[in-house]
Amino acid sequence: SFGSSANNHLIGELAGLIVATARWPALLQWGASLDGLHPLWEREVLAQFAEDGGNKEQALNYHLFSFEFCLYARQALLTSGRKVSDDANTRLDAAMRFFNDVQVDREPWDYGDSDNAFVTPLFAGPHFVREWLYWMAKLNSPALNYWLDAPPIIGKPPNSGAPLRAEECDDWWLYSESGIAVCESGFWWLRWDLSPLGYLATAAHGHLDALHLSLWWKGVAIVVDPGTGAYYGNKRLRQWLASRGTHNAPRPNNRLEWPERLGPFLWAEHHGKPDVERSFEQLQAAVDLDGVRVTRSIKQTFHPAGWIVSDSCANAETGFSVRWQFAPGARFKHISDRQFELRRDGIAIKINVSGDWAGVFLAEQKGDEVEQSLLTSAATGDLERDYAGTVSPAFKKTEWAPYLKLIARPQPGQPCVFTTTFVASDAS
Repeated sequence: SFGSSANNHLIGELAGLIVATARWPALLQWGASLDGLHPLWEREVLAQFAEDGGNKEQALNYHLFSFEFCLYARQALLTSGRKVSDDANTRLDAAMRFFNDVQVDREPWDYGDSDNAFVTPLFAGPHFVREWLYWMAKLNSPALNYWLDAPPIIGKPPNSGAPLRAEECDDWWLYSESGIAVCESGFWWLRWDLSPLGYLATAAHGHLDALHLSLWWKGVAIVVDPGTGAYYGNKRLRQWLASRGTHNAPRPNNRLEWPERLGPFLWAEHHGKPDVERSFEQLQAAVDLDGVRVTRSIKQTFHPAGWIVSDSCANAETGFSVRWQFAPGARFKHISDRQFELRRDGIAIKINVSGDWAGVFLAEQKGDEVEQSLLTSAATGDLERDYAGTVSPAFKKTEWAPYLKLIARPQPGQPCVFTTTFVASDAS
């Protein structure tokens, strides 16, 4: 591979050549030897997976896809009597642990591009991500254990305490190089994206999701990443799902999307990596978007148990918006114009928004009166008017899901930090 393909494509090509050559040595007369392929593969393992284990493409299913390629290549090299370096073994161990730490087994949602790719169907059921997570954690995964035996372990086994390669930040574990933070507290599970845009100059599979927060309560998805849709079937939908407007981080109003998307797998440039600050009882992060700095902090509350998310936007005279995209099937009870109870899959939480938001729009079903109001008063462009609420839980699958859009218009002398609170409900 050359140019834009030097990412998971190159890992896949090297893995394929290694496995084929190890299995059929006669292929040497037509292809490269293991002496040539082996160091190239190790180089890519170290290049494409960060030291903390995250995949540099910033797309979670591609992490699993690339890891699976590497797993088979590693086994083929060992079977051929070769020794895999300690550096490569350690990096693959980190990659396995990272995926096990940042993905959710009951109801997984990815970040970045997600095309549900797998290398070989060694799994037994339809929920292959769950089977891989169980295998990585040395839990019950009969099909993968049958084909692969137990996972290779270096150092402390998974699920035996704190993550090995993450920094502890109060209640959070931060993978600082990859830019992913996770928190498990009681029945809450949170994943916060503090990452750069993606790998290499094209950032091919990255999305504009810096500062996006996903939430689960009792294993049920509440706030989700919107997904990918498909690569070529609907270019406008793909552009929307990869945009900042569909993710739930602060988005400056009346400004062009930045960085600009130039093609299905091409961004014009990269935004900087978000700055992370640790302060008492909260974690705060900020990212600069073409001269506008957006900031989010997250603080835990205990009575009742939940989270306060505070958002602000500097140097944006026209204000900013935040879209909370909920998972399909969420239903709402209106407690007041700024307080809602969300129910989904047998659980319930309450959502409170502070009184200083200038606009609060809850779209509960596509085409209802609230949605029509949103289209006329809060939409920021044709893509939002056409696709707001569209999520993609799996590749080439889309459905509509409720969302809450909040609009902030800071006024001189008034508070410029706006909050959304998620707390446990008595009904749960």
